[in-house]
Amino acid sequence: MDPDLIARLKIQAIKENTAVSQLLSEITERYLDKATRKVERQEERDAES
Repeated sequence: MDPDLIARLKIQAIKENTAVSQLLSEITERYLDKATRKVERQEERDAES
């Protein structure tokens, strides 16, 4: 196989893996933010009762 082609394919794979990692990070961050807000609301309700 052409070494330049191999190098381009490796670079493309790294870019795609990076994009997937960033997307997973964003999803995780949103989930954690949502979960944190839910816990905070529950704690407020518990404090009121």
